[in-house]
Amino acid sequence: MGIDKWASIWLIKRHIAAGADVLWLADNEDTTDKGILFDTEKSLYKRTGQASAFSALIEGFNIEIAYLPEFLQLVHDVEINYWGPSELIYSDAVENQFRHLQAQFGQEKTPMACYMGFFDNLAAMMPELQNKNIEELNGLNGLIPDSSCAEDAQIEKVPRSKLVAEWPIEAVLKALQQRQNIVFLDVREPEEFAEAHIPGAINVQIRDLPGFDLNSINSADLVIPYCIKDFRGFEMARLLKQHGVANVALLRPYGFKGWKTVGMPTADAKNSESKALKQLTNCANQPHTCLKLENAS
Repeated sequence: MGIDKWASIWLIKRHIAAGADVLWLADNEDTTDKGILFDTEKSLYKRTGQASAFSALIEGFNIEIAYLPEFLQLVHDVEINYWGPSELIYSDAVENQFRHLQAQFGQEKTPMACYMGFFDNLAAMMPELQNKNIEELNGLNGLIPDSSCAEDAQIEKVPRSKLVAEWPIEAVLKALQQRQNIVFLDVREPEEFAEAHIPGAINVQIRDLPGFDLNSINSADLVIPYCIKDFRGFEMARLLKQHGVANVALLRPYGFKGWKTVGMPTADAKNSESKALKQLTNCANQPHTCLKLENAS
């Protein structure tokens, strides 16, 4: 449910086939005569490790839109360039506004009209965004459409009590220093987890949650699900709250990328689990020796 998916839908409905319907199909559903697939493993127009589904649609249908290079780079910054710095100064600000939109309704319930309005506003604001400085971008508004986008769908905003809290990483470190029981749930795929993860994290995919023993985490002072940038982390957090896990939060800056960006240790092939856990304990006791907050986004 990230920017690439919804930018692609916006592109289709605004610039490729204005009257197109968008169908959500189950993995095992017959796709014969359903239309043109996109952003799936079976489609020509899909995201790869090097390019977005948005760029595949642009190239495949030879689309020309205003500020095309910037639009392509924005989607690439958010969805493909996980570990490198953003090329566009405003990519992080746009991503944060996108997250705020989803937080208002929940990822699964945000109306399509609201996503369309978001990207309509983004296209109109592109010239203005390029001339803003960091301070102005931190207070960016105007991308999220007003609540009228949800009127036809009759969808209400999520009550504040059901929103997922966000904990700055320095607050997480303070909780660890106070010996609170913090459980990190890594919702990425096993191969991603094996490559690198937060020390002590448990690897649980969203699809496996029904078989996961929630009693094993219910006594935790805080449960923090995460993925690379927390689109999947947010979904897991929402589901955990629905299943009665009360103390759930996301990292800020978001996900495993945010964790690495501010200088936190990771367990990987070069850094064993036990060594990484000791490093994390040291960071909790002396956060100034680890935190690089000036690099956080």
